[in-house]
Amino acid sequence: ASTFVNVTDIRGGADPASEDSAVQQYLSTLEGDELEFHVQGWRWHSLSFIRDAGRLEALALQLLERGDVTVENGEMLNKAAGHVIDFNLAGLDNVEQSLWFPWLREKLCGATSKVREDMRYIMNRTISSVVEERRHISRLADAVRQQAKLASSPSVDAEKRKEAILNVAEMSAALTSRMRSVFDREDRILVPAVALIIPEREQRALSKKVIRKLGVLDSRRHLVGMHDAIWEGSDVRERELFEEEIPYLARTMIPRWRRLLYLPAAGMLDGIQPTAPNARVLLR
Repeated sequence: ASTFVNVTDIRGGADPASEDSAVQQYLSTLEGDELEFHVQGWRWHSLSFIRDAGRLEALALQLLERGDVTVENGEMLNKAAGHVIDFNLAGLDNVEQSLWFPWLREKLCGATSKVREDMRYIMNRTISSVVEERRHISRLADAVRQQAKLASSPSVDAEKRKEAILNVAEMSAALTSRMRSVFDREDRILVPAVALIIPEREQRALSKKVIRKLGVLDSRRHLVGMHDAIWEGSDVRERELFEEEIPYLARTMIPRWRRLLYLPAAGMLDGIQPTAPNARVLLR
């Protein structure tokens, strides 16, 4: 059977499932090449945000269940949201918009792309669809941020604060679900495309640019979140990849970076009051 995809059947309004199917059909013709995916940091950053959004939801629900809708706990929730959205998601957004998506378009859809010419249009549509969904996620995250700030405001009464905390919980759950959905689609379509089409050296060059983009200190904090997201999951191969890709010295420094950089900014997501870099006062 022919593996040629009739682009005229796709142009002008095909649903994403049809386009994804066309890409997967095309990629299946490339199987046998020994290229692998080496931009794991981007994947792990996405998983870290998915985990953090779920933790933010859990923190908000914990406050509601305990009836703890004080200004102080609103401030704690606001600080937690600051880490999840202003730091974690903002870093991911920055990398994706300035590096990841432009790089995908160049390598998979550009004039010098190794992708078969009739497939470049479909690849571009797929990337555009993912970009648009990520914009929706970022807008939803902005709404979460505003509700968290409202929850911390001393000028609102307890009922308004409770409503804002509930909104944080519900919107964070939506963030988790939507980000997981778009991540799964990228993992199913774009990751194999990169692995099969783009040489390892070009992938590793992008990974180095990502680290420079995030900055040294922020990269360390992000690495702790990535590590914890992977080890909280049950995928043994993901852990093996982390140990293969992350240098030994950096891995040995994770406990120290967690204590000095990560917990003071994100500890409240686990019920830890970040009163000092070494503090681990559980909120009960």
